[in-house]
Amino acid sequence: MPRRVNPQIRHLEPENWIADYIRDIGDKNNKGSSLKCDVSHWTMHQDEPFWEITEQINVMANELLIDRHGCVQVCEMWGAVYKRGDYAVIHMHPDPGYVQSFVWYIDACPDCAPLIFPDPERPWLPPAATITPSTGVFAFFNSTDLHYVPPQECEHDRIIISGNIQIT
Repeated sequence: MPRRVNPQIRHLEPENWIADYIRDIGDKNNKGSSLKCDVSHWTMHQDEPFWEITEQINVMANELLIDRHGCVQVCEMWGAVYKRGDYAVIHMHPDPGYVQSFVWYIDACPDCAPLIFPDPERPWLPPAATITPSTGVFAFFNSTDLHYVPPQECEHDRIIISGNIQIT
């Protein structure tokens, strides 16, 4: 049986300042994580400009998850800028405290590199799920779902915010 992946898609229109803020942070990770692009610090949810946004994400996460997990909240959040040729290797977010992860497209178009959830047991089959980028698309997914981003081929930057959700 093919692997089941069921991302929950929402829409949250990003404010104009967010992309510039993420670009200004720059690469704090020296491309040393699974993301081979410019990645901010992992605690962006603690930055004062993101307090209100983090609360909006907490509300959406609780609407989605409270029946299964009780109260949840953002425990990590980072920004990433994918320039042409940047990508993310296959990975998951395996910390046992994480119940969901998310991606929010701050500046992206449908031609940007998608988020792909492969079926590792049947790699010759189409992916278990694919999230096509578009500014404002917000997706929750299980933290243990394997995923990757192929190389960005667009000339413009693909800017996202991602993070992890834990039970409070």
